[in-house]
Amino acid sequence: MTNKKANNLKPYKANNILIKKTNNNKSGYVRIRTVTELGTVPVENASVTIFSTLDETVPLDTHLSDSAGNVPVFTVPVSYDPEDIKMDPVYYFTEYDIKVSHENFYNVFIYGIQIFPDITTDFDINLTKMPPESILPSRERIIRIPRIDL
Repeated sequence: MTNKKANNLKPYKANNILIKKTNNNKSGYVRIRTVTELGTVPVENASVTIFSTLDETVPLDTHLSDSAGNVPVFTVPVSYDPEDIKMDPVYYFTEYDIKVSHENFYNVFIYGIQIFPDITTDFDINLTKMPPESILPSRERIIRIPRIDL
């Protein structure tokens, strides 16, 4: 009996508790239009790049705007992290950053965009034209989206 009991001992202890089944394969969508002159003139060939807020050095995807200023819709992963106590299991989101650039306009950065599963978030991004005689062509405009805590 002692041998049988010794053979059943395991070198680990596992506690498996199912808190809530989650689907980590959800997607959210970002639709962007690039404009100037407060939205009256579309900007063609603007480069729009989306980054994860966790790693701003590696872009997830990049698209160019068309003649109407429209950019193909970005599809990005949205996941629920049960270990993040600030994250609501019903209204969870993933944060992303966006960079918009064009050779004749100042760059625009948008930080902390909250993307929700199965929802399309729309942005009209107004670009500011660089003056032809500008000696500092690298001015940037940074927009910080306020965080919505649920």
